[in-house]
Amino acid sequence: MADATRSQLLTELNIAARDGSNITFTAQEKTKALNRAIHDPYVVKLTRDTSITTDGSDSYDLPFTGTILKLGIQMATTGKPANLEDWDVIDGTIYLPSVPPSGKTLVIIGTTKLDENDLIPDDRQEYVLVLAKIQLINYLTASLATTFLTNDMSMGELLRLKQDLQAEAATWRSSFRNSYTVEL
Repeated sequence: MADATRSQLLTELNIAARDGSNITFTAQEKTKALNRAIHDPYVVKLTRDTSITTDGSDSYDLPFTGTILKLGIQMATTGKPANLEDWDVIDGTIYLPSVPPSGKTLVIIGTTKLDENDLIPDDRQEYVLVLAKIQLINYLTASLATTFLTNDMSMGELLRLKQDLQAEAATWRSSFRNSYTVEL
């Protein structure tokens, strides 16, 4: 698979929910479920930033909101950046273990939340769909709890399905913890 648009994931959600005709859920409910899933803290994109030039200081403002995975410094105009160790980030400021030479570029690899028009990364799509399905089950459970519906599925079956999907989401989250092996 490749990175996908929200529209493409909505199509996948319709297929997974077997509700392309909007019978069980409205189009708005499915869109809301998908958007809630996309805003989950584990739905992120990989970011590489080279906007900071060192100026004789040992601290710099983090140029993006997110998590730093690796930090390096480009010492020469060509070649691989040197990896920096023992740095820290506190309140949006990067603190380096020592003062680097002036005029060098910091290379920051990290993760950030998706912007509204960003594609959903390939490695996060199934997770997003699982979370959206959980949200749809929440809608269905609320509907069944408040109205009488003739349905082939009992409340217990819905709750078991929700538990299965929550377990699958937890498995996805644990696989994300160390999934990025990136080079500076």
